[in-house]
Amino acid sequence: ISDQIETGNAPDIIDPAILWNASGDRAACVVNQRIEGIFDFSNRVTYTSQINPTVPTTWARKTLAFSTELAEEFGIGELFKQPHIDHAIDELNGNDTQTNRLLFYKALLTSSFFVPITTKDPSDPKALMYTFPYESEGKGNVIVATTNPKVFHQQMGQYGLSYRKISADYLCFQAQSFDDILGISITSESGHTVLITRNEFQLLAMISQPQRLDTQALLKEMGLVFFDDLFDSNRSQVQAFYQAEFANHALVRSGFYCQPSVNGAKPLFCLVVKSTEASDALTQLVQALKSSDIHSFCDAHVFSLSDIVAQSLAASKQAL
Repeated sequence: ISDQIETGNAPDIIDPAILWNASGDRAACVVNQRIEGIFDFSNRVTYTSQINPTVPTTWARKTLAFSTELAEEFGIGELFKQPHIDHAIDELNGNDTQTNRLLFYKALLTSSFFVPITTKDPSDPKALMYTFPYESEGKGNVIVATTNPKVFHQQMGQYGLSYRKISADYLCFQAQSFDDILGISITSESGHTVLITRNEFQLLAMISQPQRLDTQALLKEMGLVFFDDLFDSNRSQVQAFYQAEFANHALVRSGFYCQPSVNGAKPLFCLVVKSTEASDALTQLVQALKSSDIHSFCDAHVFSLSDIVAQSLAASKQAL
C-alpha cells in the first residue's frame, strides 16, 4: 500500500474507478464521476481535500484543485453517464407513445450530448459540428449525437473524430437556426436511437431562450413555434362566424384561426376575452360556440387576456 484516502460512506460511492494518466506516473481515484484524489508516484504526493491524513503515511499531502486539464489527463469524460436520458430513449424506442415522448422531452432538458466536431481540441473556437446527409420529407442534413463518450467512440471515434459536449436544449437552439438541418439523431448507451425532427427541436430550443429574450420577444417565439396561421378552405367560414357572433361582443378582445404544432391536432379557433369570470356575457359567448357547426373541422377554445397562450397568439399571429 503506497497511500490511502477516505472517500465517504459506502452507500454514497457509485462507479468507483482508478484512472491512470498516459505516462503511468499519476493515478486518479474517481467516485461518482468526480476525482476524489490523485496519487503522484514520481513525487510521492497525494492531492486530496483531506490535508491531514487519517492513516499513517510517508507521502506528502497537497490540496486537490479540479481543472479541465485534470479531466483531460485522466480521461474522466469517458465515465460520463446519463441514465435518465438513456432510459427515456430506450422506452421511446420500444414504445413510441405520446406519454413516452413527453417523458423523453423532459429528460432532454437536463441532458447533454456528444457531437462530432472538426478539430481535435473541443475548446478550439474554430471547431464546427459535423452534419451528415439525410433525406426524409426533404433533402438536408442531420446532427448525429450520443449520450456518452463511450458510445461516441464506438460509433465515430474509430474514424478519428473528436467530440464536443453540448447541453441538449442549446444544441436544439443552435440547430434551428440552420434551415438545412432536418433532425438530430441521439443514440443511448444500449445502442437505441431516437430522431428529433425539426419541428420538435424548435420546441425544445425555447428552453434555452428566455435568458436571451425579453418578454415580448419570448411570447412571439412561443407563438411561432406552437401555432401556424391557417389559411385553408374553412378560414372564410370561421371569419364570417367571428364577425357575425363575436367581433362586436363586449367581452371579446380578438380571435385567431390556427394550426397547433402538436401532431394530429385539429385546427383551432381561439377567442381571447377580457375576463373569464362567470357572467351572462360569458355564458352567451360559450353558447354561441357550442351551437356552431365549426366543430366539424376544428376545436374551439376561450382564453383569458392574461393567459400566456392568448399573449403568444397576439404577439405572433394574424387576428381574424
